[in-house]
Amino acid sequence: MLLVAALCQAQGGVNAYRTVTQSAPASDVTITENTTILYHQISFVKTGTVSACTVAIDSSADGTTWTAGGIIAGTTCTSNGSSAVTSANAKYVRITSTALSGGGSVQFFYKGWTYNPTPGTGSVTSITCGTGLTCTPGSPITTSGTINASSSTANCTVVTFSATPTFDASGNVSCFQITLTGSVPSSTY
Repeated sequence: MLLVAALCQAQGGVNAYRTVTQSAPASDVTITENTTILYHQISFVKTGTVSACTVAIDSSADGTTWTAGGIIAGTTCTSNGSSAVTSANAKYVRITSTALSGGGSVQFFYKGWTYNPTPGTGSVTSITCGTGLTCTPGSPITTSGTINASSSTANCTVVTFSATPTFDASGNVSCFQITLTGSVPSSTY
């Protein structure tokens, strides 16, 4: 096993990172996450001929007893690619290749985040105003409208949600008004 680089970084939103190159089945070093990393992905780049390759992210509560594929189940890695982002947590994780043959090698890139790096793309279809809120034109709002958190909107901060949400905090922030314009993708707020 050839260790290429090991580092943790907090740039680009990645909170846990590990890369290792393997040419035979092996388990890599233990990565301590203390259950704070909630989203995981493994990417792989092959060099040379790789006829069989399976990689998983194992999990452990104590760093000694491991659950194979506890974070990411065995994933075929005979061509360059990435797993889907998965949601799970563990105190410890490690990269494990369980099948690796053909004479070539594979570089694995593990990435972990505390937040989901691929948010949903749904849309708001209805908003119902609760106690202390006023909906215009009425509750529920199903297409577009305004939500007021105060009986008076004088000097209120206005929050407008549309394809490009904006927030103007220059006014009085003791009250606010939210304006919805059409369908609002959930990934924009």
